[in-house]
Amino acid sequence: MSIFLGGSQPTNIFLGGNQVQTVYSGGFIVYSAAPAASLSTMILAVAGGGSGGCGTGGGGGAGGVVYSSSLSLAAGTFAVNVGSGGRATGSNDGASPAGTRGQDTSFTGTGIIVSASGGGGGVGYDQAFAAARNNGGSGGGQSDNNTTNGLTIDSTQGNNGGGGVSGTACGGGGGGKAEAGKVPTGAYPNGRGGNGASGSAYTIRSGTSVIYGSGGGGGGYVQALAGGLASNGASAGSVTSTNPTSASANLGAGGGGSWRSIDGGNNGISGNGGSGIVVVAYLTSSLGSLIVSGGIEETYTSASLVYKSHTFLSSSNLVIS
Repeated sequence: MSIFLGGSQPTNIFLGGNQVQTVYSGGFIVYSAAPAASLSTMILAVAGGGSGGCGTGGGGGAGGVVYSSSLSLAAGTFAVNVGSGGRATGSNDGASPAGTRGQDTSFTGTGIIVSASGGGGGVGYDQAFAAARNNGGSGGGQSDNNTTNGLTIDSTQGNNGGGGVSGTACGGGGGGKAEAGKVPTGAYPNGRGGNGASGSAYTIRSGTSVIYGSGGGGGGYVQALAGGLASNGASAGSVTSTNPTSASANLGAGGGGSWRSIDGGNNGISGNGGSGIVVVAYLTSSLGSLIVSGGIEETYTSASLVYKSHTFLSSSNLVIS
């Protein structure tokens, strides 16, 4: 837009309280409005964890974890998609099937794409390894009867699943944000499933440390000593006729691998993967005239600074106006 002033003296023009940028050209002032205000935020995006594999199944890999301590967001609407955990599998899915991959989580708006990849499903005893199913944010653990463990598709989001060890009759643990899944130990019948990998801690939601992105434990034959352990919302593997529990919601944790009977006639049902989460937080002092809404809103103090967070446990929108 141009305004003719008929002179060459500098003139300051204000719109809405903001001085515009001025450029002189032949008696005209060609100006453009000052950039819209933006908000410096922190963001955590965690994808859904993978479910465990069946029949000495590997533990489910954790959902990918993406964190930024400085992401500038302009006014607008941002779509939040929170990935669900991978569905548990059992005999209805075929003989000793693999676990299923967790769903991706994303935060998107104009010029902004933050994406975390779903955790890989644990490898099953009879179902062949498949990259699209067993790789993920963190990879699923290897089954006793397979030769390949799930891999991370982005090492900034997670780690590989644990491999198998011949003679243990147990599966490897699912990978996590902080480390790779553990391999099984001991010789059958004293084998132990590989432990699920640890996740990483963040204080972004309330100032209190919470661990996200832990892998599920590996399962084993019913006469094995123990299933792989898991922590921080992930579920342990099983070596008895009791099936693994589901991973906790909104931590991106992996599900446990299921047991297998000696004759192979029963393989249990694996543990469901846990859903993901998105958290956006910022210093309240940086808001200015901006208004932010959406999700579960919390205000907290850390190191004498006041923050506000917006937590999304399911898909919705964050609005900055």
